[in-house]
Amino acid sequence: MMQKAQLRCKSRRRTRVREVHDSGLVLDICDLVGQDTQLKKVGCSGSGAAVRAFSAQAPPAAPSPPAGTPPPPPPPPEKTQFGGLSDEDRIFTNVYGQHDPFLKGALKRGDWYQTKELVQKGTDWIVNEMKKSGLRGRGGAGFPSGLKWSFMPKVSDGRPSYLVVNADESEPGTCKDREIMRHDPHKLIEGCLIAGVGMRARAGYIYIRGEYVNERRNLQRALAEAYEAGYLGKNACGSGYDFDLHIHYGAGAYICGEETALLESLEGKQGKPRLKPPFPANAGLYGCPTTVTNVETVAVSPTILRRGPEWFASFGRKNNSGTKLFCISGHVNKPCTVEEEMSISLRELIERHCGGVRGGWDNLLAVIPGGSSVPLLPKNICDDVIMDFDALKAVQSGLGTAAVIVMDKSTDVVDAIARLSYFYKHESCGQCTPCREGSPWLWHMMERMKVGNAKLEEIDKLQEVTKQIEGHTICALGDAAAWPVQGLIRHFRPELEKRIHEYAKREVELTRRARISNAAIIARRVTAPGGMVESTAFQLCIISTMFAHGNDYPWRNGRDSTTFPLHFQYDVCVCRSNDSMNRGGTTNYALVTFLRSWVQPNIRDSANQIMRTDKQDYYGVNDSKRFQPRIILK
Repeated sequence: MMQKAQLRCKSRRRTRVREVHDSGLVLDICDLVGQDTQLKKVGCSGSGAAVRAFSAQAPPAAPSPPAGTPPPPPPPPEKTQFGGLSDEDRIFTNVYGQHDPFLKGALKRGDWYQTKELVQKGTDWIVNEMKKSGLRGRGGAGFPSGLKWSFMPKVSDGRPSYLVVNADESEPGTCKDREIMRHDPHKLIEGCLIAGVGMRARAGYIYIRGEYVNERRNLQRALAEAYEAGYLGKNACGSGYDFDLHIHYGAGAYICGEETALLESLEGKQGKPRLKPPFPANAGLYGCPTTVTNVETVAVSPTILRRGPEWFASFGRKNNSGTKLFCISGHVNKPCTVEEEMSISLRELIERHCGGVRGGWDNLLAVIPGGSSVPLLPKNICDDVIMDFDALKAVQSGLGTAAVIVMDKSTDVVDAIARLSYFYKHESCGQCTPCREGSPWLWHMMERMKVGNAKLEEIDKLQEVTKQIEGHTICALGDAAAWPVQGLIRHFRPELEKRIHEYAKREVELTRRARISNAAIIARRVTAPGGMVESTAFQLCIISTMFAHGNDYPWRNGRDSTTFPLHFQYDVCVCRSNDSMNRGGTTNYALVTFLRSWVQPNIRDSANQIMRTDKQDYYGVNDSKRFQPRIILK
């Protein structure tokens, strides 16, 4: 009989439900139900409810232990300090290219050590070890790698299975895979063999970004060395397993970093994402079972199997295990790519490996923690945030590819996000309407927000556009276009409002200065050929209104009240009276100077050359003297 059931919930930890029986046996149901998200579906309103919910899943109770048996040892205390990875725990020991990147140097660093034994342990062992390690995909999504590998069919239906490595690293700020392929290519090639065995694949493809010319050459040379040494091909490493590996070059399209668009490109088609389902594990490359995985994910797998999944899982927090390559750029003193422990604090990562923020930590404005596709974080969040999947998700951002982009206070953050919006607009494949139409709209709105030429309600409209794009496209590029703008509005909305208010104030001032009302009556004596001639009083009336491009305004003659519509095209506008035009007598010129900001932008050079009278209020000359002003009269 059950006497008591206790439920304990802790944030960012697995929820544990313990049943205490008469015999004193403690049954930990957490191991049966998995993550805390599964418990949330049934609720944590009480221990009885939770126990009843999982009573059907629990195995039969184990027999009572013999009398006098000591209780099991308590679990080790949870780790709270992260970072400061030692050199002996680093997987990528040549990330800076200080040693030979090819086979001779790779063997010295431990690559290809006992690979035959690892392969011969079989598919199930490899997948189970990867699951135990807690490795999550390093390409951005963070999906558990061992689970993903297990999706491949275990019994062949006659179709071959393929491994595809996504080396099309094109996201702004991301350069970690580049260092692996340039300085540690054999680690990637060995990882392809291990992953291929785990997926029952007989062939693999590395789809590398076309602009990575030097990386491609190093990878091609390392591949030739592996074939020559017998590590690949028929009877790879002498294990009895056949595995071939090929390298395919991309052509510069960012969209081909999406897994199904990559498969389309591999097949020789346009790189456009596919609808899911079917998923690649069922129908991928050439309609065959395929797993697409990241360079770093594959490259770490041999080391995990050699050193054990427990070693890898000892780094980082629960569900955020292992080490990670962080590529840090922007306003830091020493930009770099470095391998560190997961769950290290962002501040320690920057100050330990990059020499700190340029101008000191107090000069920090914002950080994009995981590549251009994740929302940015302001300084007040960066002070305490840690670098792993769950912690960054909790602050409405993401680890992504761990490409840390640092911006100090000299950065125009609105302009920076507008530039990212242009990138995603340019790289959209145009297949989905929300992305095809929405990403240019985002960019155009961000360009106006950059100078403040918008209304306050347009900020909410901009947010609404991002929500209409997010989650409504075939692939995740639409989300990537929307998230940076959402992060800007979430954390820097006051900056947007400030620019809009400042722009509105400037417009009001320009409008005030451009108003002309109650123009004075001008009566002058002017000199004309033949002596002094009494000029007709010329009355200039300009309606009291704001000048706008292309509008006509009345110019009224004092004698016959004839109106001459005039287009304001130049800095200086000239009009002459009707009687002088008709009779050829004395010509009166009225000169009005307007603000250059109200002048049409396509002003002609010839107009500027002849209109150099902006310092004079009024003068009158005969038509034959000085110049003939170019005006437009109707």
